Amino acid sequence: MGSVSSLIPDENQIKDIQEETGLSKEQLQRLYSRFIALDKQSEGSLRREDLERIPELYVNPVSQFLLDAFFRDRNEINFLEFVKFLATFRPVDEGRPTSINRREAKLRFLFDMYDLDRDGVISVDEVHRMLEELLGRHGRPDQVLSIARRIVHEAALDYAAANGVAEMPSGGKIDSIDFPAFEHAMRNVSDHQLSICFLS
Repeated sequence: MGSVSSLIPDENQIKDIQEETGLSKEQLQRLYSRFIALDKQSEGSLRREDLERIPELYVNPVSQFLLDAFFRDRNEINFLEFVKFLATFRPVDEGRPTSINRREAKLRFLFDMYDLDRDGVISVDEVHRMLEELLGRHGRPDQVLSIARRIVHEAALDYAAANGVAEMPSGGKIDSIDFPAFEHAMRNVSDHQLSICFLS
């Protein structure tokens, strides 16, 4: 990989990044400083272990799922990928989302985070694994599995009812939901709740 100095965005690149992400030049400069501080190998890229050193991420019970989703198709990220990742969850300014931080992009990232096996659906098992991480030792295994089944079942039934689907799978067993059902289940989650203020 090239030297870090060769990866500093020029003025035209900064303008393009600003337009795509909605971040100001000052915010991009602060993110670049943070990126360089995290890049312990001085290679101009970050690896998973670089992000795992962030204390706030380290203590988050779903951080491994978040990092799995982010590093799904790559071993390292450059500055632009780092910025786009953070900009996905940037609050929408004055109701003007960018292509990166619009609601569907945020929900798609979250869906991909839950879809651990990348089969295009979130299964009961995947919800169960996420709940186990969130609850730790505070829930009995059979209760946690029951909650996971109920979450998936109710999300699928609610989506089906909202879309006029009268028949469910034989036996009424529903073991997964697709993105439209997930998006529908998240309809009452506000854009504010889907956002993270990482820069002031």
